[in-house]
Order: sequence, then structure tokens, then C-alpha cells
Amino acid sequence: MWYNYYNKEYEGMDMCEEKIGTCALCKKENCVLELSHIIPKFVFRRIIKKSITGFMRNPFNPNERIQDGDKQYLLCGDCEDLFNTTETIFANKIFHLYKAGTLKEFEYEEWLNLFISSVNWRILYLDILRFKADKSISNEKLNILIKSEEILRDYLLGRRKDISDIENHIFFFDDIKSTSDNKIANDEPHSFFRHSSFGYTVVCNDFDGYYVISNLSGILICTILKKSTVDEWENTYVKLGKENFKVQNQKIKSPVMGDIMEYMHESRLSQENISKEQYNRIVNSVRKNSEKLFNSEIYKNMILDKKISKE
Repeated sequence: MWYNYYNKEYEGMDMCEEKIGTCALCKKENCVLELSHIIPKFVFRRIIKKSITGFMRNPFNPNERIQDGDKQYLLCGDCEDLFNTTETIFANKIFHLYKAGTLKEFEYEEWLNLFISSVNWRILYLDILRFKADKSISNEKLNILIKSEEILRDYLLGRRKDISDIENHIFFFDDIKSTSDNKIANDEPHSFFRHSSFGYTVVCNDFDGYYVISNLSGILICTILKKSTVDEWENTYVKLGKENFKVQNQKIKSPVMGDIMEYMHESRLSQENISKEQYNRIVNSVRKNSEKLFNSEIYKNMILDKKISKE
């Protein structure tokens, strides 16, 4: 399930109108539900702010301009406030420093595990609903996801002090200077990772691995529900408690990365379907803001993509 598109279900809806239901986290019934971002709004706010056109585009429908990330009526006010606390800490201590290019190391406490768990729990919860509806996975695999969702939910509510065998990881996308995979080089990875945001659940049938992965504009946060037989994660693990984290020498060997690379490739291919009208809109916007483009992060990442050496 991808969350870098705007949910049209709420277009034209009076946002002052109350939505009554059951909170997905604490299960409180007949409460007012907040229209919550699935991936935190500070991620999309920055992507749009740095955009030349002031919009994002649907990766699978480049003719659709969007102005926000996916939002759902999911949480009660108390649970929304609970998540907002760790989102603010993450944004100030990690996200904005990473985007400014100054993040080398940082100290974290339990808030980092709570933040990663909160984002990926939301995605897992919604994906479970989808899997139940379309019956796209077996009951055995679905039960593994459901059990993991319950563990994460209890942890977020303070009912348990750990997340059992589940692991949280964080990976910071760095410059790619060369690659032996021409497909990756051609898919413009700097532009893709640093100027998009998405999240989804991966069930790897071949290696029996289960993951929830989110890209926060170049910061990958992954909740490993069940490791596959081939997983190797170096300098990415987020421990419980207080620790110091150095952003260096990170490596991932995992089926989930292959899945993301395929998504990146499909996204690039979809760009070829843009209409002449929308293409001309983009060209005209760039011409009007050429100086802004040449001084932008977008342009710098475009240059980095062009400079990738193909071994």
C-alpha cells in the first residue's frame, strides 16, 4: 500500500464535520476520530516546499497533481497527541538535520522506537484491513501480521516494554557514486528517494520474511516483523533505551530492498505516461523559476543521478 498520494475520498468534505467511530489504537468506541496523516505531515510539507511547482505527483499517474499525503480517520484525539509527541522529536533531532546535510550522529532514547513503531503500525493496520478484504494472502501469513500489529499496538500504548522479536531499523540514503546495476542507475535513485514518501507492508514468500517499510524523503524506517533467511542489516538497528547512533557504514541485504527497487523502476516507467498538457505545465513552471531550479535540492539530485558510474 502506497502513501505518497492524496486520498480523494475527503475532497470537498467539510473538515469541521465530526467523524465518530472506534479508535484503531486504543479501541475506544464512539469517539471523535481525527483525520490523521499516515506518514507524518512534516515529510510532505518539506517535499512540497522544495518542489519547483509547489505540488507532488502521483508516481503511478503523473498527470495527477497532489498537495498532501494520505490521511485517514484513524485515531482519537488522545492517541493522535501521543504520536505527535515523538513525531516532533524525530523531526527536530533527525529529519531536518538530515535534509540539511548536517546529521553525522545523534543520541536517541525510547522515542525513536516509538516513532518508527507508530508510523509503521499505521501502515500495517491499514494493510491488514486490505489483505482481509481482498484475501490476497493466506490466513497463516495474515495471522503473523495480525499478531505483530497487536504487539506494536500494546507497545505504543505502554502495555509492554518491548516489541518481542520485532526489530526497528533506520537507514539514511547516501550518495551513490557507482553501481553495477544499470537498472538502478537509470531509475534516478537520488531523485526518487529524496523527493518522495511512501510506506507499505511486504510479505516475502520466497524467503519467509515480513516487513513494514517507509521512506521519509530519504530516511528509510523498517519494522522487521519476521526476518527472512537472507537478511543482513549493518549499523541500522534501533535498540531499546538510550544509545548513540553514527550515520556511517550502513548496509542492507534484504528482500525488502529488492521490492523497493522494483517500485522505483515502476515509478520511473510511469513518468513516460505523462500527458502533453501536464508536461507543458511542468516545462512552463520550470522556465518561470529557472533560477530557483538551479539552486534547488531537486536539481542537485538530478545531477547526482546523471553522475552515477555504471560499472
